[in-house]
Amino acid sequence: MEKLLKHYGREPQAKALAKALAGRTVRNLMIDGLAGSACPLYFCAVHGKLKNIVLFILRDADEAGYFYHDLIQLLGNDNVLFFPSSYRRAVKYGQR
Repeated sequence: MEKLLKHYGREPQAKALAKALAGRTVRNLMIDGLAGSACPLYFCAVHGKLKNIVLFILRDADEAGYFYHDLIQLLGNDNVLFFPSSYRRAVKYGQR
């Protein structure tokens, strides 16, 4: 796994991501066009260079769950938290 993270960390996109997240001027960043586990891999490749806390907001609970699982596998349980929606939807509509 370390070889994979080092490979991703050498990519120009990862260096740009680290620079954007490390600075104080960028407060919101949208990453698009990455498939599967590419986004968590890019983040994990640069997370050691960051001093800030990073919050990911994803489209739905399934996407967030997969993203969370990828981060747990790469960073460990102590470094990742999952915050589900606190909005309660009606049970009769089949939503949590």
